[in-house]
Amino acid sequence: MRMKRIIILIMIVTVVLCSGAAAENAGDNPDFRTLTGLDELSRKLDSGITIRRVYYTDGFGFSTSEFTTTDETEIRSLWTALNQITVKGQVNESITDWYPQIVFYLSDETTAHVTFESHWLSLPVPWPQANYELENDDAFWNLTAALVNRYESSVHPKENAWTGSWDGRYGIGVQEASEDHIDVALYREDCYDRNEIENLMPGDTVTVNGKIYTVSEMQMHESFELPRFELIPEEAFDGYIVFEALPESQECRAVVNDWIPCTYVGKTTVPLPLPEHFVFEDYAGNENGAEAFLEDADAGRYTPYNTKAWFENGLLVKVSHSDYPAGPDE
Repeated sequence: MRMKRIIILIMIVTVVLCSGAAAENAGDNPDFRTLTGLDELSRKLDSGITIRRVYYTDGFGFSTSEFTTTDETEIRSLWTALNQITVKGQVNESITDWYPQIVFYLSDETTAHVTFESHWLSLPVPWPQANYELENDDAFWNLTAALVNRYESSVHPKENAWTGSWDGRYGIGVQEASEDHIDVALYREDCYDRNEIENLMPGDTVTVNGKIYTVSEMQMHESFELPRFELIPEEAFDGYIVFEALPESQECRAVVNDWIPCTYVGKTTVPLPLPEHFVFEDYAGNENGAEAFLEDADAGRYTPYNTKAWFENGLLVKVSHSDYPAGPDE
């Protein structure tokens, strides 16, 4: 029932705000969009760039009152509510330890964010800080509060944090390739606490690839080398969601229709030429050199769902690739 109330709230917010947008010209009150850079972000979206996920926190940097979503309906509702906010005027007030922030992660691997102090818009200019009183912001705060409550009660992946070194195994996506370097995006597989997965009960919720699913049933499959826990969600879903226990670990990883959800953790520039001992491994286990990897190094071929990379001492030493699966859009 709780999830249904949240969905109804999202639908109401979307309908009301979209109706208002249709009645008013978007340029009638451009100040909030201009101050926050949302107008520039709109131009990016108009050019074909998409929002992959949205992160929101009630207190940037220290609060656990937060959520990340890839759900298209939730993203659309957040975007609509945010763009309806207007600026009433600057205030000479400040508060401590309450810094909400919303961050949009885009398909071109860039981000855009809006930062608040309390429920004021907060900007670094004029220095040291300027706060602005807002109007038409109730829908945004009501929606973010509802989504925070919903995601807080859900089992979700462990945080993928950078450890201070890029050494290790990553999923990679090629961003740009030139004669002397390759820019690659780095991803980590989403892993869950195995105990939390094993103890999911009907009515509980679990977040997979940024979307919340309600447990109808959990089925354990022991015919594999390690146990697998299949989620049967209440929501309509085309395919399967399985949590695979990892060897010598108390963690599970999710598998959705043959692809493994992962989270972007950063990017790095790989200098060329590659090390002499570099290995490129294809789907059949055949090992080749750098030429086989570089002959078609573009974003269309290498994705974090079908390409794994190993780094040692900051050097790219191995890449393993299979054309299948391409990822969630396939």
